[in-house]
Amino acid sequence: MIRWLGLDIGGANLKMADPSGFANSESFPLWKHPKRLHQAIGKMLSIAPEFDALAVTMTGELADCFATREEGVCRILEQLTTVFPAPFVRVYSVLGEWLTVSQAARQPWDVAASNWHALASYVLPWAEGRASLLLDVGSTTTDIIPLYQNRIFTEATTDSQRLLGGELVYSGVERTPICAIARSLPFRGQACPVMAEVFATMRDVYLWNGELPSEPECCNTADGRPATKRDSAYRLARMIGEDGASLSESELDDIASQAAELQSLQLAEAMERQRNLFDQDPCERVIISGHGHFVVDAALMRMGWKPERILLRDRLGPDLSRCAPSFAIASLATQANLAVTVGS
Repeated sequence: MIRWLGLDIGGANLKMADPSGFANSESFPLWKHPKRLHQAIGKMLSIAPEFDALAVTMTGELADCFATREEGVCRILEQLTTVFPAPFVRVYSVLGEWLTVSQAARQPWDVAASNWHALASYVLPWAEGRASLLLDVGSTTTDIIPLYQNRIFTEATTDSQRLLGGELVYSGVERTPICAIARSLPFRGQACPVMAEVFATMRDVYLWNGELPSEPECCNTADGRPATKRDSAYRLARMIGEDGASLSESELDDIASQAAELQSLQLAEAMERQRNLFDQDPCERVIISGHGHFVVDAALMRMGWKPERILLRDRLGPDLSRCAPSFAIASLATQANLAVTVGS
């Protein structure tokens, strides 16, 4: 039996996992360092458990360091295969097929942004044929994928099609700028217009309110300072032209609460659109992945909707849930008993 390791190459994060429970997620700003991707991947592969082959999916081809999707896919594959041999790599396509590296390079639109399809394919049996929604809330985006009658219930394959259909919401719990969520925030009894600058992100909101843990060693923030509650106060205050020393804790509470409420409203509206797709069958089950389950809970409360909730973090653990697409492709490759041979 071939031992598969799943690798999900994003624009801001690299994630890998295997079916035995190993998971690892590392921040890597691909748009800043596209020529260093092989180094980052090589470092992660060096600490992974023993494996024979790589199952790969990607979203990093959208990074603006690449002029086109085709260029992005090809450059990512080139970087990958400098540290791992191409014959032992299979790339997942949005059509549910497995491609060799050369095939993937010739079919870039089939492998671009295919990780949502892999995750949906893996959890599809959990829906048991019933009308269900898969909700994957990550650092940058939220996928809302309808599952029905034992299939992924959408014809959309590209990002633009999924944006138009409401299945891809470009809003996540870390990297989304607050100015993309809110036009104004409360300040001493008034609605203060926000500054259209990336002074703070939703990570600061959830650091401040305690939904996300502080990570003093991480400086992947709007101002490059640590991802701590104390530093988030200064970033949040800048959104309304103040600073962390000029606002009280209760004023910062109001700002964070309003931003979180607006994001939950955005997600609730998108979820409502998807759950109305299912003919006469009511949608009574949601499968929740990623590390933003608290936003889903807030949206469900806002909607007054109480479906059955299946959390990947409960079934797989928090680490695998955060790396769910990489775990999914490793598991799918294992289940499919894929073969890899030199020269393939």
